[in-house]
Formats: sequence, structure tokens, C-alpha cells
Amino acid sequence: MPLIDKWSDRGCICMGKVEAGTIFVGMKVILMPLSQPSVVLSLEVDGEERNVAKVGENVNVKLKNIDPDHVKRGFVICDASNPCAVVDKFVANVQLLELLEHRPIMTAGYV
Repeated sequence: MPLIDKWSDRGCICMGKVEAGTIFVGMKVILMPLSQPSVVLSLEVDGEERNVAKVGENVNVKLKNIDPDHVKRGFVICDASNPCAVVDKFVANVQLLELLEHRPIMTAGYV
């Protein structure tokens, strides 16, 4: 069942790195944190079209029925059979070794 009828014949191209597992053409996936189901229509690794991408590879993934206006930086594509969890809060220990000279104060969006 298409999520949005106007996108049923097109796909959204997402760029990123495969951080775990593999991704392949035809794979059923979920775009998190929106929980939108999709299917991988095509994959491109280093400008070359492929059927499979592995851990560590930078990929362009064309997803079916995803509105590009709803995709944001930091979204994750998960295997539909094992989607990743979404949390509101987490506990972390942050250790700064050295602040940048031109940005001596750590604030929201510090990169």
C-alpha cells in the first residue's frame, strides 16, 4: 500500500554510509524515526550502480514512496524485519579533548 499516492512511481534518493549489515535492491526497509516503510529501488556506490552495499561503503539509495521533503539529516534506514528503536532521552558521557580555537565554547550544533 503506497504511503503517498503521488510518490508511488518515483523515489527519494538518500545519501549516507552503511553502518551495519548490508543493503540490497528490493530490500524492504523502514525510514526512522518516521517509521515509514519503503523498498530500495536502486543503489549507487562510488558512482557505480550496484545490487548490494556493505558496511563502510558510502551509498546513494533510491527509496520508493518516500517524500523527499520529509527526509532530514540524521534519519536512518533500517531493515523492516528488525527496525531500530527510537528514544526520547539517553545518557552519555562526553569528554572533550580540545575545543577548536575559533569556537571555544561548546553549544548546540557544535561540529
